[in-house]
Amino acid sequence: MPLRCAPVLALTLAAALVPAQEPKPDSANSPFPRPAQGEAPEPQLIPSKTFWTPQGKCETRRWEIARLSLDIAEDGHAQNVQVLDSSDANAGALATQIVRGDRFTPAHKNGTPIAVRRSLLLEMKACVDRINQAHGKQAEQIWLDSPPKQAIDPAGSTSTSILDALVKSMGAYRVGEGISPPVPINSPMADPTPEAKRAHFAGELRISLIIDAQGMPLSPHVVNTLPFGLDEVGLAAVRQYRFRPGMKDNIPVPVIITISMHFQTN
Repeated sequence: MPLRCAPVLALTLAAALVPAQEPKPDSANSPFPRPAQGEAPEPQLIPSKTFWTPQGKCETRRWEIARLSLDIAEDGHAQNVQVLDSSDANAGALATQIVRGDRFTPAHKNGTPIAVRRSLLLEMKACVDRINQAHGKQAEQIWLDSPPKQAIDPAGSTSTSILDALVKSMGAYRVGEGISPPVPINSPMADPTPEAKRAHFAGELRISLIIDAQGMPLSPHVVNTLPFGLDEVGLAAVRQYRFRPGMKDNIPVPVIITISMHFQTN
């Protein structure tokens, strides 16, 4: 029997509005906690435009997020850059390229530059295109449509979820307390991979994302990963969803939700 996927909306219910803030390199408005008293003064980001050059016509735009860890050396260079979390693999690769080109004013202790390890949240407005590969298949290519927003986590914490960090940074509501949920008006079925069908795999994939005030999905992020390439299948389907946006006082607002996709054998 064929393997099918039925999407179900599971809305987060904790109600709160977090004001939108512009991330700043001194972390004054960072979505992450401040360093404890007595810690060395924090490094500051010197943004780079190295990777902002358009690589082609932008047919589709998508909001991507990523969080990376890195060593900020005494001379302000980024070293040992690693992806901690990202909205998808291509976003992580793009974020890594950006951060490797970043420069910082280093942290200081007693007036002396010191090396520190920190994590960095990136918000990227990306252009998306499909390219043909040598074996006949297509692959997705993304590049920056505008300068990324970056915020240093001064505490080096990895516990804050990437989506919660984005919510705090850009401003979004959770369902409840006068906030109505987005209503799907187009939710195409995910097409399972041949590997999943052969294995008769059954499981639930949960994807968190923000539905903006225009009803468009932003920054879909897998909550629990599944095998056989089903994460990518689910993300691709969710990006095609369209919604009537969530409302507050009869005004459309961005809302964070979680979508559940159930893969099962009939």
